[in-house]
Amino acid sequence: MSMPSSHEKSAPVHPAPVYQQPQAAPMMTHEAPPAHNAGAPGHERDWSTGLCACKNDCGGFCLAFWCPCIAYGQYKSRFDSLRFTGRPLPKEQVEGCGSAGVLYLTIHCLAGVGWILDFMARGDLRKRYGIKGSAFGDCCTACWCMPCTQRQHHRELLVEEEQQWQAMQSGGGPPQMHAYPPQMQGPPQTYGQ
Repeated sequence: MSMPSSHEKSAPVHPAPVYQQPQAAPMMTHEAPPAHNAGAPGHERDWSTGLCACKNDCGGFCLAFWCPCIAYGQYKSRFDSLRFTGRPLPKEQVEGCGSAGVLYLTIHCLAGVGWILDFMARGDLRKRYGIKGSAFGDCCTACWCMPCTQRQHHRELLVEEEQQWQAMQSGGGPPQMHAYPPQMQGPPQTYGQ
């Protein structure tokens, strides 16, 4: 048996050619169930409470007046939970100083325009609940009466949360998407009071 000489090299092995590129998987979408207090399709409704209905919510109004970043962070985390999971967020999981609150603080302190986040959230709330209004009205309301705007958002979310808590306590409620922790027993708790 003779050894191959250094001039005789074995032919390189090439992988089989690819004639078709892999295709992208279809995008996954998730849509939470509709809001429990949304108006009838095509019929807009008024806000559940007035803009200046803070007389029974003095502590919440003071929080929104003195620490709007915390008030924004609280209602934003609650709204995101309802929007993305279709379920109310347990009080223990509400973030006042989470990323939304920090973003608000940064924008408010650096440029003095934190109200822009309230303006954008107001449009999202109006869309979710089928509430009458316009972008111009939302902008003016958020700019000129930020604490009242934040508390009105809080109260609107509270309507849906209370309806869901009652439905869950009576054995109904939205479809199970995420399990609640065991400490989640008992009646709903109000936020920022």
